[in-house]
Amino acid sequence: MGFVHVVWGGASLVAIAVGWLFIAWRGGKHLNERITEQLSRSAALERECSTLR
Repeated sequence: MGFVHVVWGGASLVAIAVGWLFIAWRGGKHLNERITEQLSRSAALERECSTLR
C-alpha cells in the first residue's frame, strides 16, 4: 500500500511541476512578444521624430 502512495505522490508532484513550467513558458513567451512590440514602436517613433527635425 505504501508503494502506491509513493507512486501517486510522485506522479502528482511531476504533474504540478509540469504545470508550473507550462505557465512560466507561456508567461515568458507573452512577455517576450510585448517587449518586441514595444521596441518596434520605440524604433518607429524615433524614426518619425528624426524626420521632423
